[in-house]
Amino acid sequence: MPAQWEKGFINMSKIKKHQAILFGILLLGFLIRTGYILTLENKVYWVDEFDYMALANHIVAGDGYVMDDGAPTAFRPVGYPLFLAMLRVVGINSLFAIRFVQVLLGVVSIWLIYLLGKLLFNSTVGLVAAGITTIYPYFVFVPGTVLATSWFSFLLIASTLLIFVGSETENIKLILLSGLLFAWAALTRPSGIVLIIAVMLWLGVYTLPDFRRLLKLSIPFALICAVAVAPWIYRNYQEFHIVNLSTNGGRNLWLGNNPKATINTGSNIPLPKQLDAKIAAAKSETEVNRIYIKEAKKFILQNPKKSVLLFLEKAISFWRWDPSPTTHGYVRQNRFYRWISILSFGPIFSLSLLGFFFASAGTRKKLLLFFFYALLFTFLHALFITKVRFRLPLDYFTIVTASFALMRFYELAKKMRKKRLFAGSSHLWNQRPVGDNI
Repeated sequence: MPAQWEKGFINMSKIKKHQAILFGILLLGFLIRTGYILTLENKVYWVDEFDYMALANHIVAGDGYVMDDGAPTAFRPVGYPLFLAMLRVVGINSLFAIRFVQVLLGVVSIWLIYLLGKLLFNSTVGLVAAGITTIYPYFVFVPGTVLATSWFSFLLIASTLLIFVGSETENIKLILLSGLLFAWAALTRPSGIVLIIAVMLWLGVYTLPDFRRLLKLSIPFALICAVAVAPWIYRNYQEFHIVNLSTNGGRNLWLGNNPKATINTGSNIPLPKQLDAKIAAAKSETEVNRIYIKEAKKFILQNPKKSVLLFLEKAISFWRWDPSPTTHGYVRQNRFYRWISILSFGPIFSLSLLGFFFASAGTRKKLLLFFFYALLFTFLHALFITKVRFRLPLDYFTIVTASFALMRFYELAKKMRKKRLFAGSSHLWNQRPVGDNI
């Protein structure tokens, strides 16, 4: 058999093996997630979930984006309710069906992580990343909640993959599609705006020193993002006289900046009587938002040192290894789940840092996008409130770089083992009697 034929046969065999492993990983991810949602009761727990489902119902009914009393709202960003409304239009109405679709989104996200790992490193790293994503506890639990995390994560992974391929090949169609998905992500979670900024910063670094290439890639991306979010911002300006994606920012700012705020508090801080009275007397969402912003600014200005320290603590807490305290819901808070979180995210976080430095200069230049994501996302949430749930979409990218580091250690261990075996066999050869040469 000619050498090139033998090499081609080996490559085809390797490809088929990887495809079989990938299929097994995706099937396992599907079974684990489906098994989990089958254990859940037919009810939701959190106010956010009730709101999202109600808003989707109103969209499908033709009432507009309104509360149950018919009043227009922008308290919840529109991206996720719009996704739920699309499901309802095609007949997906039950709670289990919604969760099942999110299971499928989770499986697709595993596949996209494989493609991302393969693009940045190689197919083996892609398989390792997909395997870790499959069994990562947070990603198993998330599809069971009617929260924006599953949809936002899918949009972010898909748009990141597209921006990598589009920028490398200078394919403007892929750049535009990536921009549309990033815009939908920002409409799903307003904090996604900083991820769009992160892409713009990364394009500036990635295209250096080719200014023409920077303009060719960044202008279409920025324009499509702006065009995609403009109708929603215009609607909010008409209804509430604000140029913003939601009216929830003030409340989150106050929750993270008040006398009782700590790294362990979230949305469960009771309102002081005076502030509660002001909120109750407010005539609109806009006024409520302004009251919260005013109170938060007042606290920050009166307590500058405490506010700075709290900001730094929240920034560190954003990457905590144990799950941050939340309201009671799907998973009980106990030591078992705490240690599951520590033992899963802890090694991944540590390995991801090593993976960044192990990468080649060219790959590290691409990985800067993940660094910009982490930096800007951390900064933004540290200004407001930090929860592990808000960080989860970034864990996908952490897993990719961690998988690369894991494979580097594995390859290093193999080389060291071969050296030891070779050294051992050489020693035995040198000790053999002369007669053995006959």
